[in-house]
Amino acid sequence: LASQSGRYFLGAKFDQNYHVNPLAEIGSVFNSLCDSFARDASPSQLRAIAEALDGALGDGIEDIACVLPSLSNLVPASSSSGRKNASSVGCVDSALSMRFLFSELLCVISSHCGVSFLFDDVQWADTASMLLIESLISSTKGSRSVFFTLCHRDDEI
Repeated sequence: LASQSGRYFLGAKFDQNYHVNPLAEIGSVFNSLCDSFARDASPSQLRAIAEALDGALGDGIEDIACVLPSLSNLVPASSSSGRKNASSVGCVDSALSMRFLFSELLCVISSHCGVSFLFDDVQWADTASMLLIESLISSTKGSRSVFFTLCHRDDEI
């Protein structure tokens, strides 16, 4: 993670033998983004982003917070209290929901700062991570504040 002039540069490297925990690399990148933004933002920016995230993520805050514990630095725990538990959602709905929630999170954060991602060795990424990356790229198409770079080895695909 690097930060310069209100822009965050984040990177992750996928590992050939690390398919045990889907979304682990992307979760780590987003946790770093949440931590850094919370550290760098002014109190008024934090209030604005907390309100925007609460509105954008709604009941999904608890779901995405399970994957992104650092989200609590941006959205106080009291904002999500009393929300329904979505653990009864099916696997397919859960995967679609998670892609939507990550996309909404990125949209809200990138409205306050620029974000650049570098994902290396994507040929080793798990299916859930690749679907999430695809969803993030699609949801930010045309955005001037989000940039993606994906690297892979031609001989490994």
